[in-house]
Amino acid sequence: MGNPLRGDDGIGLAVAREAARRLQGQGVPVVHFEAGGDPLALLAELERIERAVIVDAAEMGEPAGTVRVLPPERAIAAIRRDPLLAHGFGLGEVLRLAAAAGILPREVSIVGIQPARTELGEQLSPVLRQQLPEYVDITCEEVLG
Repeated sequence: MGNPLRGDDGIGLAVAREAARRLQGQGVPVVHFEAGGDPLALLAELERIERAVIVDAAEMGEPAGTVRVLPPERAIAAIRRDPLLAHGFGLGEVLRLAAAAGILPREVSIVGIQPARTELGEQLSPVLRQQLPEYVDITCEEVLG
């Protein structure tokens, strides 16, 4: 998840791309789906899979760079609504909708990363860029189970 044109909001895409690259040849079928900045795009994908690891910048009220691996129910409670979303749907709302519709996969992990900045036109902040290998390690561990 994320928008690379909004600073740290692009961390989910950066982590997922590197994790998918690293997991090639590991004997694990990985479907790398990028929802970009539209969490609603996840709904159709969630309905077709049994297991998901979702990586996203998540406003959790934590220090910048903090990473948390959460099950959906904890993510719904921990991730604050994104005030930048004009359509009003953030990852928490999409997880809630998927659960209510009965399409949430049996196994879902959310790798939430607290952004430092999400201004339009910015790149990843130094703190997130420095911790990128750690985020990729955590994501790969989640995928490998």
